[in-house]
Amino acid sequence: MCEIKSPLDMHYSSVLIFSKLFTILGCFFFFLMLFMPTAHQQLKLLLLLLVIGTIVMKSTVFENNKLFLHPKMLIWSLFYAFLGLFFILIGLISARGAEGALSVGTVYALWPLVFTFLICSIGTEKKIDALFKTLVLASLCIGLSVLIIVLHTMGYFPDCLYVNIFDRQDFDFGRGSVSLHYKPMESLLFLVPFLVAAVFTWRRRQDCPVPRRWLWIALSFGVITVVISSRNALLFVVMLSIPLTLLFHSFMPRRQKKYNLKLFFFAVLGVSLLLMFLNFYLDSVYSFNFHSLLDGLMRKFDFQGNPSAILRRDQFFALWDGFLQNPFFGAGHGASVDYVRSDKAWVYELSYVALLFQVGVFGFMAYLSGIFWIYWMGIRLIRKGGKFSNYMVPTLVGMTCFLIANATNQYLAKFDSMWVVFLPVALINYALLCKPDCS
Repeated sequence: MCEIKSPLDMHYSSVLIFSKLFTILGCFFFFLMLFMPTAHQQLKLLLLLLVIGTIVMKSTVFENNKLFLHPKMLIWSLFYAFLGLFFILIGLISARGAEGALSVGTVYALWPLVFTFLICSIGTEKKIDALFKTLVLASLCIGLSVLIIVLHTMGYFPDCLYVNIFDRQDFDFGRGSVSLHYKPMESLLFLVPFLVAAVFTWRRRQDCPVPRRWLWIALSFGVITVVISSRNALLFVVMLSIPLTLLFHSFMPRRQKKYNLKLFFFAVLGVSLLLMFLNFYLDSVYSFNFHSLLDGLMRKFDFQGNPSAILRRDQFFALWDGFLQNPFFGAGHGASVDYVRSDKAWVYELSYVALLFQVGVFGFMAYLSGIFWIYWMGIRLIRKGGKFSNYMVPTLVGMTCFLIANATNQYLAKFDSMWVVFLPVALINYALLCKPDCS
């Protein structure tokens, strides 16, 4: 005998299926931002429009026009959108900022609103779990693709199976030096420190959205990639991730902060053995070792003999002189100084000094206030303990490392990178709505 479902059951089934399909779509979009930053933008734009359309339909059809967004998030979002428009207007008025102001309009005015709208879709623990699973999956895929690039360069991977995802992806090696050119390296500025903190924080199965062995595999891939890439910023933030993990972990409740010394000992031992093997292999085959890597890092601070360091020094003083001319409100978004590094005169590697020049002390403190609020709310969430405390620790470690690396390269001023700031915001938004004691 056939069982006839009631309209309520059918409605519930429809909502469940729709929610699962939307989660898959959203995670795929997030994965592309991690794995293919600044590439295949037309595909991402199509997916973005599809995700936004799905959120609108879900809100109107299934949730009675309600959005899962705390009023504080809406206020911050509108504040930054209007702040961006204000400094874009100043840039348009500026003699040397009109073209640049229009070019950065999406970064400072539109994208904050778009990401805030995307946060509205993260309304269940399962969706948050899915986001963190996507982070680990993207780390594994980046590591696997780097392995394929290295094997192909060395002649161990067939040409017929090799795919060029980006315009440039190659591994250069010679006597005394190795380097890797690969676009997803930008994502590793967040992902590797995130994995370091996750390995230390996600100790129990219920704390970990993926099996711990996958965390270790992803971290091993990440550490190897960092070493062979010879990227100084990557090396620096990965070394910084351990003390940052201990710092944020110290805010956890005492009941949750009991260190598993055995686990920590084996973690340190495992990473040390991996680094020793990697150092031995690179030194014996390519005459390249960690001493060479550290020498390269120290040369970046040689402002007398290193051409790259000299260029950054000159850029700093040019931007500082420009800032002194308009110290309070700055020259506006998109403004530039006489020192030009590329065809986009308003783009500078020293992103925070450039921001100070363009928005002045008032704008710089206004932008900084939002970052401080994220840390303040994030630490409050960590102090509460529980599952989201375990999520927030690696998220803040990853965000901190990414923001530090952003000081010498404009990684954050792109749509594919702004998720770094909005991921902890999504956790805070969920906590404010579902855990009233966190507000």
